[in-house]
Amino acid sequence: MKKYGQFIYTISEWIMKLAWIHLLWIIFTFTGLIFIGFLPSTVALYSITRKWIQGKTDFPVFQTYWQIYKKEFFRANQLLLAIVPLTALTAADILFLTQSTTMTAVHIPVLVSISFFILFFLYLIPAFVHFDVPFIQLLKNAFLIMLISPLHDLLLFVSITSLAVIYWYLPGIPFFFGTSLLAWINVWIVLHAFNRVLQKKKSAA
Repeated sequence: MKKYGQFIYTISEWIMKLAWIHLLWIIFTFTGLIFIGFLPSTVALYSITRKWIQGKTDFPVFQTYWQIYKKEFFRANQLLLAIVPLTALTAADILFLTQSTTMTAVHIPVLVSISFFILFFLYLIPAFVHFDVPFIQLLKNAFLIMLISPLHDLLLFVSITSLAVIYWYLPGIPFFFGTSLLAWINVWIVLHAFNRVLQKKKSAA
């Protein structure tokens, strides 16, 4: 009975934590007037999530979130400027698809490019919070690890798609946990890919 009570307490605590950092993401994104607040807030969210996944839970969430947001504000927005061309191209591709009524061979490369960019972005943000390297090296790390991790790519695709379906049919969940659940799944899978590459490097050395 004691173990069951402890289990319920732990689950409740994590539910509150995930809801709290989702709320913080919203607050700090709007603090930066959405456009310039989006990526710094996302970086803070992913940094907190990474700490939790690594077993580091004994720290004040709000203060840590705020410190990361301030520290990475300009660097995160520099990254945003670097990926604006890719983002604009992807947005144009999505617009093209939404205006088409039938599927043709032309749509295949468009779908591939959209999927490729989304996948790259899902590696890029975890790489940003994991590697302390210059921008060019950061982009290379995210891109190369994505290319050599097909199983992790597939797991990301299946997991994020499944989460999107859950969000669609249960809209109350994204209202409270929209970004935090996404970040948890994203960071957990991609950190595993990073660690796998690191282990291979150590074995080869």
